[in-house]
Amino acid sequence: MDADRLWSELKRRKVLRVGALYLLIAWTLVEVAETIWEPLELPAHSLTLLIWAAAAGFPVALVLGWIYDITRKGIIKTTAVEETHEVAEEETLPVTASVAVLPFADMSEAQNQGYFCDGVAEEVLNTLTRIEGLHVASRTSSFQFRGQALNVQEIGKRLNVNTILEGSVRKSGDQLRVTAQLINVADGYHLWSQRFDALMEDIFTVQDNIARSIAEALELNLGPEHMRTMIRSSTRDPKAYDYYLKGWSYFHRFDTQNMLFAREMFSRAIEVDNNFARAWAGLADAAAFLYLYSECREEYRQQAEDASNRALELCDDLAETHASRGLAHLLMQSWEDSEKEFTRAIELDPNNFEAHYFFARACFHQGKMERAAELFQRAAEINPSDYQSTALLPQVYADLGDKKRENFWLDEAIRRGKRQLESNPNDVRALYLTGCLLARSGDSEGGLELGRRAMALRPDASIVNYNLGCLFALSGDPDRALDCLKASTEIGRSTVSWLEHDADLDSLRDDPRFQEIIDSLCELKAPAA
Repeated sequence: MDADRLWSELKRRKVLRVGALYLLIAWTLVEVAETIWEPLELPAHSLTLLIWAAAAGFPVALVLGWIYDITRKGIIKTTAVEETHEVAEEETLPVTASVAVLPFADMSEAQNQGYFCDGVAEEVLNTLTRIEGLHVASRTSSFQFRGQALNVQEIGKRLNVNTILEGSVRKSGDQLRVTAQLINVADGYHLWSQRFDALMEDIFTVQDNIARSIAEALELNLGPEHMRTMIRSSTRDPKAYDYYLKGWSYFHRFDTQNMLFAREMFSRAIEVDNNFARAWAGLADAAAFLYLYSECREEYRQQAEDASNRALELCDDLAETHASRGLAHLLMQSWEDSEKEFTRAIELDPNNFEAHYFFARACFHQGKMERAAELFQRAAEINPSDYQSTALLPQVYADLGDKKRENFWLDEAIRRGKRQLESNPNDVRALYLTGCLLARSGDSEGGLELGRRAMALRPDASIVNYNLGCLFALSGDPDRALDCLKASTEIGRSTVSWLEHDADLDSLRDDPRFQEIIDSLCELKAPAA
């Protein structure tokens, strides 16, 4: 254990506090003893023995302070902290006011309102994030527990929160019944619960009432300025709202066809309510993702530009609108403007995954690897189920020459990639990213197998060809690597800035054919990986 970790562990185990307290008590005893020793006619050497005993007890106190801790539950053995990465080594405890919003259960007879139930829960979550003094677990963190047979104590421990909000929705035509309960993680008891019977047009009032009730139960204040922001960014038209929720249900499936469906749903929401800022942001994000991961059509880039600009005009104090605008700037490699928007989004919502992830990509393009590592890692912490942010961390740390962190994140990224493929075996992006990771770890055959599956699913996709180039480079096949990279650039995918900093391609840099590919690229094409 190095000096820094030892110092942190001494503080975490409260050894320094124990030592200081012991010295204070020992000094006080000696002072008192010196005062009363003579009146009690005790032997003179007794005081010397007391001092020696106090000195001998000091290291014993430090050892006991290292091993045990005094808590409200009594004296317990202090647990060790595993050495992982640069995440803080001190034990994390829930903040005073914290909550996780679990996905609401679909109680409708047809069981076909899952998208609507998720939307209700997410809207409540978004409102709660704007309460000062309240820590709210991110959507991606809390929604990962959907369908898992875990009690609230276990979920609260994993998410580091002390309250859990769970609920259900029954929707039949225009009739709604929404139930919600706020549960104390410590003892499992309800802090608040209520049932709302309402019409569809009243769903916004129901969501506001749930958020207000939680704030009151936790003795916090949901101020009028917070509500004004949510009203400006949202809609009061139930039809537009329904389209909007359907859009996000498609968006979160993250494949080309569903992203096209998401784009269509957001467009319909805007047709119903042209001032729906968050629908404009959703449309911009869907178009940007299609441009990045499907096909770099100018139509998509222009739509991301126009829609993100409109969203920001309608509501400039919402994290989502600034993140969408930052993503649109990233498509054009306007790095300064992109950084400005992502920074503002993170200021407004420190748990915004997209802002961190795409800000990190912007830094990667510019060769700002230390900042990229910080942002990718934060994105991975915000969304424990995301595999993309972790997939890029090993090559960032390889570029920085940090072998320890490279290996740690390589293992973690492979674990997340395999988990994604277990639930979605045809996720093309998970296939080629995990394939590259396996090749980097030394399992070239396993990596190539995943790469072949990705190519079979999307042989004409430039981004697949690019990452197959990385895979072959890592596997020691430079000819096939260069063929794939050339095919990728001919479709129009790669950029000079990404290739220059992609550590997966380091083995190709001295090959004249690689330099020819670099020379052939136009700086204004879309990001690659």
